[in-house]
Amino acid sequence: MKTIKTLKFKLYSSKKNKHLDGAVNVAASVWNYCIAMHRRYYRMYGKGLSANRLKKHITKLKRRRKYAFWNELGSQAIQDVVERVDRSYKAFFEHHKQKRRGRKSPPGFKKHSRYSSFTLKQAQGRALLRGAGCGRKGVFPVPYVQRGHGGLDGALPAGCERDLARPAELTGS
Repeated sequence: MKTIKTLKFKLYSSKKNKHLDGAVNVAASVWNYCIAMHRRYYRMYGKGLSANRLKKHITKLKRRRKYAFWNELGSQAIQDVVERVDRSYKAFFEHHKQKRRGRKSPPGFKKHSRYSSFTLKQAQGRALLRGAGCGRKGVFPVPYVQRGHGGLDGALPAGCERDLARPAELTGS
């Protein structure tokens, strides 16, 4: 019988994880740049900007001195921000295409203080979870870092699939 052990790590605001708060600010900067590029591209060419083209462009920008601080955030986290922008634009155009009721606005710029999270993909999150007794095998939901109202207040979920020789006995009535 297999069970899934789920762990949730709470990140409290401290000096040790101050860099994570800075990483959320970097993600906000990337978000705003992507929105600006989408708008500029549409104004110039009359069509939308693809996510892959924008990812390539951002990779080139990270080499420049002006955008060197984007290297504080992992490449896959930046790609996820670009994919979020792309999904929100697709949802906006799909809403207008189907002529649904209600108002749906395109994604907009966000202040750094209002941008709340970024997502870690693949190995970035697994390295944090090896010490939690998961080992190499496991079901890994996508880890994320989220900023709450009182500063950084994030969580990194992890699920581990384990074989049990015998199921745990139920207690109580």
